[in-house]
Amino acid sequence: MRGATQPSRRGHAGLTDEAAGRKALDDFMATWNGRDKMAWAGTLNYPHVRVASGKVASGDIRDFAGTLAREKAELGVFITLRKPTNPARAEAEAAGAYASPWDGESYPKVQILTIEQLLSDPQHRGAAHPLIPGGRTNRKLPARPAQKRTGGRQNPLFDS
Repeated sequence: MRGATQPSRRGHAGLTDEAAGRKALDDFMATWNGRDKMAWAGTLNYPHVRVASGKVASGDIRDFAGTLAREKAELGVFITLRKPTNPARAEAEAAGAYASPWDGESYPKVQILTIEQLLSDPQHRGAAHPLIPGGRTNRKLPARPAQKRTGGRQNPLFDS
């Protein structure tokens, strides 16, 4: 049931990065302070994960994509012991992509990874990891601002 404090599960279109971040934090805190568990859970956007031990067929991926759609999940990671079949890979591609409002990148909505890929040495050609917003970025952080010294004393916490 959606309460009055239920935020949108979609991105914050039209907002700057900082404004979108503040909005997400405000939504989280409003639902937390309102003690609305369902609305609070709606502010947490984790990828759905499914683990399978046998052969991954196209029907398995179609079912997983259906679960993601029903739950309004942006991303899903299907982890398996065996390599997926080509039709299963095609189903994953057919699920489309998620355009992240956080970093502006596009991510596969359904990702299939094997245990071998996940546990491989990161320098190995076959190594893989789930592609999620914030998981890897080519953005450079801004340069650290120069600190002002105040004669051997600790700098004040706030500028006056």
